Amino acid sequence: MDSKISFKIRLEGHVDRYWLDWFCHGDGNRPSEMIHCAHGETIIRGEVPDQSAFYGMLTRISDLGLTVKSVVALRNGEHDEELSKSR
Repeated sequence: MDSKISFKIRLEGHVDRYWLDWFCHGDGNRPSEMIHCAHGETIIRGEVPDQSAFYGMLTRISDLGLTVKSVVALRNGEHDEELSKSR
C-alpha cells in the first residue's frame, strides 16, 4: 500500500535554506521546494514516504521554535487546489 504524503507547510518568517536538510535528517525525504515569500513567510513543499516521516518533520520544525501558519497534507492520489498553488 502506497502511503506517500504530499505537503505544503507555511511558516512565519524567512527560514534559512540551511535548515532544509535538517528537517529530514538527510534521509532522502528532503522537501522538494522552499520558497521565501515577499510578505515574510516561508513555504516548504514536498513529499514524504509515510505519516511517520511527516510527523517527524513537523517535530523538527517545532524543535526550531518556528511558527506554523498552515499545513496541507494529502495522501497519494488525493488533490487539493491549495497544495498546487505556490504562493
